[in-house]
Amino acid sequence: PAPTPEATPAPTPAPSLAPTPAPTPAPSPPRGPENGTETGMVIKFSTTIKVNDAAEFCESEAVSDAAAQGFAGLSEDLDPSWISVECEAISSLRRLSQDGRRLEEAVQLSYIISVPPSASIVVVQNIEAVISGAKAEELKTVLNDALSATEFKIMEVTSISDPVVMTNAESPTPAPPTDDDKGNGEQKATTDSHTKEHAALGGAALLAPLLLACA
Repeated sequence: PAPTPEATPAPTPAPSLAPTPAPTPAPSPPRGPENGTETGMVIKFSTTIKVNDAAEFCESEAVSDAAAQGFAGLSEDLDPSWISVECEAISSLRRLSQDGRRLEEAVQLSYIISVPPSASIVVVQNIEAVISGAKAEELKTVLNDALSATEFKIMEVTSISDPVVMTNAESPTPAPPTDDDKGNGEQKATTDSHTKEHAALGGAALLAPLLLACA
C-alpha cells in the first residue's frame, strides 16, 4: 500500500502585542516658597536718573506709563500691567549752563512689580536677576525708547538699587483713617482739655487757704 503522507502542522499564530499604556503626566508641583507664589510676590527697586525738568517730568502721567513699558522690555517674563512707577523730584540744586538754561535735575523712579499668584517662582527669580544685572546705559536706552512719543528725555541713569522681594502679605498697604478714628481723636482732645481745666481749678482751690493764712 502507498505510504500515508504526514500531516502538515498548522502554523503557530504570532502572539498579539499588548497596547503600550500612555505615560501618566507628572502632577503639577504645588505652589509655595519653592514652586510658586501662593499669595503673589512684590518686587521693589528704584533708579535715579537725570532729566531737564524734574517737576514737569514727574507731573506727567505719560512718564509713569512709559517707565513701566520701557522696563518691561528688558524681560519676556514681565507684564507691563504688573508694574507701577512712582516719580519723585529729588534735586534741590540745578545745574545751569552759561546762558542760564537748566541742564539737568535728579529724579527717582520707584518701581513696584506685583507678580500674580498664577506666576511661578521661576518668573520671580528671572525678574530679580534682570534688575540685579541691569546696566545704566541699557536702562537709559529702553526708557528713552518708551519716552520717544513724549517731550521728555533721560539724560543719564546714575544708579539702580538692588531688588527687594517679598510676599504680598509682607507688603501691607496702610489703611486710610476712618471717620471713627477722627471722632476718637477729637473726643480724646476734648477729654484732655477738660482734664487740664479740672487740674487748674483744683490747684487754685488748694492754694487759696495758704494765701489767706499768710495774709
